[in-house]
Amino acid sequence: MCIPYGALLLVGGLVGKLLLGWGQPAVVMLVLGTAQVLLSNLSLAAWRGGKKSTAITLSEAGLAGWLAYYAYRGLQQRVSPMLMGALLGLSAAMALFLSYNVAAGGNPPRKSSHAAASPAAAAAAALGDAPPATAS
Repeated sequence: MCIPYGALLLVGGLVGKLLLGWGQPAVVMLVLGTAQVLLSNLSLAAWRGGKKSTAITLSEAGLAGWLAYYAYRGLQQRVSPMLMGALLGLSAAMALFLSYNVAAGGNPPRKSSHAAASPAAAAAAALGDAPPATAS
């Protein structure tokens, strides 16, 4: 669910460690970015298989919440305020989004076809009318 967020953490950690010489914050970003990407891929695989991914989503929310707390503590200690401020904002937003997703019932089930997802097809199915056949 949060592949872009995890990838951003991963790339930010790599750039920070290799090019900018950041210490512990870069390592934390690398580790948590990798974990977020792996958990997101597990969640996606579960969703594609029609299974629940609530535990995975809660794990992702926990990691994002912990990183927000870590960034908040870094801000209090005046450690790289721009980096820690950005981490705090992104991680808190992701933790809140993931928590909302779980509270709202999780991801919707996968649609069987794109045609059935259109409002016109749904209305036709409700009325018992079949859409015209198209040549393949």
